[in-house]
Amino acid sequence: MAARTRYLVFIIGMFILNNGCAVEQVEVIKQSKMNYENALNQYNKQIQYCLDKAQNVKIDRSILSDIKLTEPKLRIAIYWHYKKAQAKCENEKYGLFLIQRGIYREVLKHYKVKLDNDNPPFYDNYELFGGKYEDIELELKYFSYPKKERDKLDAIQELKKPFKLVLILKG
Repeated sequence: MAARTRYLVFIIGMFILNNGCAVEQVEVIKQSKMNYENALNQYNKQIQYCLDKAQNVKIDRSILSDIKLTEPKLRIAIYWHYKKAQAKCENEKYGLFLIQRGIYREVLKHYKVKLDNDNPPFYDNYELFGGKYEDIELELKYFSYPKKERDKLDAIQELKKPFKLVLILKG
């Protein structure tokens, strides 16, 4: 229902725009490109911010001493929490980037414009989502571990914010 309402608002908006002053095609493309570039830059800055933030977090592996998992399973669990913490730090900007990427892509399609060297880097679906199946596999592995051990891991506050993965894996 909400999607239909949004579509009707879009149709009304198009009617209003088409009966008013025409906006040049090139201006629409230019604005969309600028929005996309800005979202991409903000996302890249956020990634760097999260990586920098992780550098300052030193986790003592002794906090994991109560966890009753084999070393390989513990490493997977730590990696799951690492990915989760990074995603939490990055996801807002990532979401905005994906929205602007989608809008830019649709604007180019609408005006039948091909991507070229003048366009900002345009990440295709594989670059953005190609490895996401691995995240799902990781999630399934993590949730196959005993709930009691997952609950202990989930309660560790240090694993809820970005941390330097290599240091904790080294032990």
